[in-house]
Amino acid sequence: MVLTGLLILFVWPARNEPGPPVLVFVSKEPAGIADEQGAKMWLVYFNIRNTNLVTQPSSRGNFLWVKAAGRAVEARLENRWRGAPGPAALSGVITLSPNNEYECLVLTPIGTDSCRIWLRYAGQASLPSFKGLLQSLVARLPVSVRSRISYKFWRWLGFPKVEPSSHWNEIEAEF
Repeated sequence: MVLTGLLILFVWPARNEPGPPVLVFVSKEPAGIADEQGAKMWLVYFNIRNTNLVTQPSSRGNFLWVKAAGRAVEARLENRWRGAPGPAALSGVITLSPNNEYECLVLTPIGTDSCRIWLRYAGQASLPSFKGLLQSLVARLPVSVRSRISYKFWRWLGFPKVEPSSHWNEIEAEF
């Protein structure tokens, strides 16, 4: 019984909720187009970064999944917030591994001094399957032991799956 408890503690990966993504302004440049009223537009480039660190070399933790929160991007022009006329900054769900980034762009009117974006993010699913626990256990074995395991076992085990949690957090970012 005690041995089973110790084995579960050894195999069960510690899950800490990763921190939110960080948005960093990169640049802005004239877009060469105008909106419906004839106002010239800027292309504003920014990065979404996963600043979480890898906890262990064999760990698949600290991945982030990021998607738009379903609210329009806003641009502050003359001290008033307005909806940006372009498409959403993000379409679909992006996966960010630790220390990676994803470049996005948004279209804003010239004269915009700030942008506001709402994003939803999730960390890795916290309850791995039986195979996930087994993969975690085998990944912690020394290479000399792992290399002696039959190919049939590896074929059955498959590749580790990294999936988002069902709990999505929402953040507002301004840059």
